[in-house]
Amino acid sequence: MRKKVKDSLNALIGSEPIFSEAKQRELLRNIERPQKKRRSFYLTRITPILGFIAFLLVGSILFIDYLTKNQYSAESTVEQKSSEATSYEKQEEIVSANSVAANDLQKKVNELEKENASLQEAIRDKQNTESSQSTTPLYPSTNSLLQDLGYSGTSEDIKEEVINHPELIPYDGVLGGTMQFDENRIFVISHEYVYAEFSDGHMMGYLILHYSIENGEATNWQIVSQYLDGE
Repeated sequence: MRKKVKDSLNALIGSEPIFSEAKQRELLRNIERPQKKRRSFYLTRITPILGFIAFLLVGSILFIDYLTKNQYSAESTVEQKSSEATSYEKQEEIVSANSVAANDLQKKVNELEKENASLQEAIRDKQNTESSQSTTPLYPSTNSLLQDLGYSGTSEDIKEEVINHPELIPYDGVLGGTMQFDENRIFVISHEYVYAEFSDGHMMGYLILHYSIENGEATNWQIVSQYLDGE
């Protein structure tokens, strides 16, 4: 009885075990084939979608980069124009300030020129006054006394005699200067005496000179008194 049952089962499922190696290989092949087909199907469907998504991402990145560059360029242009406008305004302010300063300076120059002209005129007036005073003898009778002594000139000629004899000054000049009589500071005191100031441009002094008239000429010049600054 048992043998009949076994034979019947073997007839149905075969004499080999259900999970023999041959059955396992066949079963695995049958299982793997649909999976490979399914995997290939998925890859075929998903690849274009992934490519499209990648295209969108790359396009979005490029578009954002383009917008960013344009925005930066626009901002740079605005900043540059603003900087140029500010620089131009500063230049205008500097030019305006320089113009105002130049006008003020020119006004001061004009004022100084007028003041200088006034001072020069005052100096000329003073020099003329001193010159006229120096040619006038201290005593009105000096010219007549000179004529009585046989002198053919006047007190002005006595003054010229002093100017033409700087060797009468008993001092040497300093710092390269040369002692000379100041023609505006020579005063004929009388027919015998003269007051004369001198200078070398650094030091000043004066002499009181005595002279005499002989043969119609002023001669015999002698120093009666002398003075030099610092002595």
